[in-house]
Amino acid sequence: AGPIIGGFAGEISPHSPFFIAALLNIVAFLVVMFWFRETKNTRDNTDTEVGVETQSNSVYITLFKTMPILLIIYFSAQLIGQIPATVWVLFTENRFGWNSMMVGFSLAGLGLLHSVFQAFVAGRIATKWGEKTAVLLGFIADSSAFAFLAFISEGWLVFPVLILLAGGGIALPALQGVMSIQTKSHQQGALQGLLVSLT
Repeated sequence: AGPIIGGFAGEISPHSPFFIAALLNIVAFLVVMFWFRETKNTRDNTDTEVGVETQSNSVYITLFKTMPILLIIYFSAQLIGQIPATVWVLFTENRFGWNSMMVGFSLAGLGLLHSVFQAFVAGRIATKWGEKTAVLLGFIADSSAFAFLAFISEGWLVFPVLILLAGGGIALPALQGVMSIQTKSHQQGALQGLLVSLT
């Protein structure tokens, strides 16, 4: 919904999407502020706070030592994935003459396809052929999509390529699964925090 709203708002004014985003963020802030309650009991965590802080650094060092290649691959894939997202507006406007509405529809379509792949395709591939195969297929789909985008000159050809980009989205969750399997149960939270920091 975000890209479509941004696309329509962009047709009104270049500033409109930012005003709408700010308004929605204020609404989200108010909902969290007044609707959700704090779940952390400060008194219960006071005694263990120092110990947890001391242990946290060693946990991250351990994770880096046990799976450096996988973490580098994860970071590289995240970085590569941000490149088309960053230049998408400039690329489609320059190559195909798209307006903000068309850009919004294309991003919304990608989001929808991505959801479909995550919900119905990624799990089945990982279950049938394993996470490693899912990672490889995802990277192949992403690479193919980027290669096609480099050469296509007609705007309508972008939409079939979006299927490949969405298919490429199965790689990182599968890679997370591989790393999670190699991580001890009490370090799962640290792993997820580390992966978020790499994005």
